[in-house]
Amino acid sequence: MLRRPEIDYVSVKLSSVVSQIITVDRDGSLERVAIRMRRLYREAQRHGAFVNLDMEEYRDLALTIAPSRVS
Repeated sequence: MLRRPEIDYVSVKLSSVVSQIITVDRDGSLERVAIRMRRLYREAQRHGAFVNLDMEEYRDLALTIAPSRVS
């Protein structure tokens, strides 16, 4: 979708990017999220698009913002 020239904004939820979010496997889930989000952000940057990260529930806050700190 980001490769389409008329698209300059997308809104995504973690569950739509990573299907295997397992609360007891925080580190593994965080790594899977970070890999996918890096790929999404890089693609958006290449095409000048904005990515809105839509948090589904407050309990997901830490996992939603944590990938930005993973190198």
